[in-house]
Amino acid sequence: VFLIHRKTGLLLSHVAREDATTQDPQMVSAMLSAIQDFVRDSFDEKEASEGHSIDSLRLGDLLLWCEEGPSAFLAAVIHGNPPPLLRHRLVETLSSVHEQWHAPLDEFQGDTDAFEGVDERLRPCLVSQTAEARRKYSPLLWLIPLAVLAALGYWIGLRVVEHRRVNNYEARL
Repeated sequence: VFLIHRKTGLLLSHVAREDATTQDPQMVSAMLSAIQDFVRDSFDEKEASEGHSIDSLRLGDLLLWCEEGPSAFLAAVIHGNPPPLLRHRLVETLSSVHEQWHAPLDEFQGDTDAFEGVDERLRPCLVSQTAEARRKYSPLLWLIPLAVLAALGYWIGLRVVEHRRVNNYEARL
């Protein structure tokens, strides 16, 4: 999760799961800002001035969700399919950051010392969930018990036929 100053494009704060592999957070935030600016400059200027921006972007199994506020935007890099409540949590987090750090966001000149407690505010956005793994059995797996039953049936059939032959032979004697 990246908190990026809207006007300067500088990274204010960044949190990630311990097992996440991330590149340089400063470089990532600069690229996200550049993409946002490119979209605003390249497309409908009327919509760009009204605060429209990229809210989601998919690249393979990665999904990028962005929530934009008056002074900063929040970008979350997501693996897989996120739960719907995550979007709501991002909006709430960004609102609370704007409420608590309103003055430092407006007066930001590149010094991130004023945003020391922001990391703890961003941590609830780190959500992890896994779907229950349901084991799927191959249709070929049914062939094993069927083959065993067929072999057992053949063996029993041979025994019955042999038993009848013996009984018939004894009856003739």
